Amino acid sequence: MDVANSLRVFVRTVETGSLSQAARDLGLAQPAASKLLRKMEEHCGASLFHRSRRGMAPTAAGRRLHSLCGDALATIDEALATVRAEGDEISGNVRIHSPACLGERHLHRIAESFRDRHRTVSVDLILGNAGVDLADERIDLAFGLRRATQADVQERRIGIARRVLVASPDYLARRGAPGTPAELTAHDVAVTDASLSADGGLSMIGPNGPETVTLDPVLRTNSVQILMGAALSGRAIATAQVLLVSDELADGRLVRVMPEHRVTPTDIRMSYLSKRFLRPAVRAFADFAAPRILAIEGVDRG
Repeated sequence: MDVANSLRVFVRTVETGSLSQAARDLGLAQPAASKLLRKMEEHCGASLFHRSRRGMAPTAAGRRLHSLCGDALATIDEALATVRAEGDEISGNVRIHSPACLGERHLHRIAESFRDRHRTVSVDLILGNAGVDLADERIDLAFGLRRATQADVQERRIGIARRVLVASPDYLARRGAPGTPAELTAHDVAVTDASLSADGGLSMIGPNGPETVTLDPVLRTNSVQILMGAALSGRAIATAQVLLVSDELADGRLVRVMPEHRVTPTDIRMSYLSKRFLRPAVRAFADFAAPRILAIEGVDRG
């Protein structure tokens, strides 16, 4: 019996809940993967999975085997993959999830630069502001602004994203500029879902330290394009990450509002399901992207 490959099929099936997905991830035909798994069950003398139309879940014996062999197999595979990658061009597909503000403005360019160096790597860039289940969506790397809540996820903090208030010169000419956080309540304000607390509080840091003002925004959205449109068209003062509006601030289409104040920043984090599946192409992209994200205008080491 091919013990190593049988264990690889077994471990990946536990992690994905799908034999067909495990076969795809390992570059095997499904009949071959099924045969390897069947041989493993015969070798163990126990059924390792409950099989149903919804997928495959490990039995008690399967969970026990996974807890005993998963890390050891991961260490071996990572060592072998690293040695292979040192002599060969990395290849394969990397699936990345990112919030739109980071993906549309910056991460897609980082991915293009990465592919300029590694032409045999393909990238799937999925944008969305909601959390994502890395296993269900087969995500290799997820970039986000919140801590991951999913179990078995490892995180790496890259830096912090500065956030500010911005408006168009036209808006400020018509409505005037607020001088204090309290004066924001007399203005039209547009915010993203993540900007305010549950009770409508906007947390800011000013010359005298942290301040919170309760707002009733005229627009609340999860779309950075809609938020930008509201600010650029002169309809509202907007909360925005500097990485999203750096070009507009530089060319004068937007200006800072209350520049001595800034909205409380957020972390930028990179997460992945488990290091045992951090293939060379995925690890290479993570190492390539992190310093380039940190170099973006509006991102600080923190």
